[in-house]
Amino acid sequence: MGSILILGFIFEAIALVVLVRIVTQNVNEDGIGIKERQTHEGFLMQVVHEHLKS
Repeated sequence: MGSILILGFIFEAIALVVLVRIVTQNVNEDGIGIKERQTHEGFLMQVVHEHLKS
């Protein structure tokens, strides 16, 4: 039961990363957004990591 919850959380995080990539790709054409994307992905990975530890 708990593993299903974690799997759903991981898929949600991946979907979020993809969404962020799409949004920042559109922004990148203006020359900004790369740093934003990196910090955003770093934050997401940290959240997933913390979630898996607990």
